[in-house]
Amino acid sequence: MTTVSAEELENYAKAVLAIEQSRQAAYSEIQQIINEEQVPNFSCTQADTIYALPGNVRDIAVNYCERAKDIGETQGLTMTQFNAITVTAQSDSELLKRIQNELVRLQ
Repeated sequence: MTTVSAEELENYAKAVLAIEQSRQAAYSEIQQIINEEQVPNFSCTQADTIYALPGNVRDIAVNYCERAKDIGETQGLTMTQFNAITVTAQSDSELLKRIQNELVRLQ
């Protein structure tokens, strides 16, 4: 993905904000289950990181990943589109700046 339209950018930023709320809720729920231990890292795009989690924590992670996917789709982005924007922003400082500005505008 080389260019991100203004509409895609707005949809991405809205999705990021909604997903972050869901991520924090899942993190908090996992933290309560594992007590003082550090919450394990996992990625919705890397199934092996989810399968490595303990059963009850895995269920929370899977639910979070499904919610994140639904949030992105509600904003008109497939997981592929959402992930492509995320990856592009990691190496495209101009896109990252546009995303940050949009996040500030929406908050």
